[in-house]
This record gives sequence, C-alpha cells and structure tokens, in this order.
Amino acid sequence: VVRQISTYFTPVYFDAESKDTLIFNNAPFNNAGTYGPIHSLAVHLCNNRLILPSMVFLNSKGEVISSVPQFRTLSDMHWILDYFGRDKYLEMGWDDYIKEGSKTLEKKPE
Repeated sequence: VVRQISTYFTPVYFDAESKDTLIFNNAPFNNAGTYGPIHSLAVHLCNNRLILPSMVFLNSKGEVISSVPQFRTLSDMHWILDYFGRDKYLEMGWDDYIKEGSKTLEKKPE
C-alpha cells in the first residue's frame, strides 16, 4: 500500500472539522456550522454524502473522481489504489474491474 501511494498519489490530510477558510479550485470553503462541526470542503469533496473517514481521489485537474468511505482492509486498499492509481477507472467500472481481478485473486495488484 505504501508503495502504491508513493508511486501514484500525492496524499493530503484534511481535518474535516477545520475552522479555516480554504480556497479549492478558486472557490472558498469554510466551516460556518452549516453541516454541524464539518467543514464545507469535506462535504463538497464527498458529493454531499460525507461518511468519516473518507478517501477522496482527485484527477490532475483537481476534479473529484470518487470518494471511498469507511475504513478498508489491506486487501481492499490494494485494489482501490490500483484502480485509481493506474487509471483503470477510465477504462471500466468498479464492478467490471473486480470481476476481471477476481480471475487472478491470488495475485494482488503491484
């Protein structure tokens, strides 16, 4: 997982309860209490379906590809990071990716 993250991603930690006003893609986001203690950027990045914790994948233009909620197993993380890191999401949907990968379940993505 560490190798996949360092190869394909630039990880950024964001405190979903931050009080700071932030600019993201030229738009201001703040924590005005609209969503309880949750910052409006966190809600925006999760397409108004925030579940904590969440991982959000952005493309090189800063556009949200997908958000993945909840804690995940190590095995799940390998598949998720491979799917987004190697741009498989551009070629096929998640279900097709898993079906394709299940043919070689014993071999984890590199």
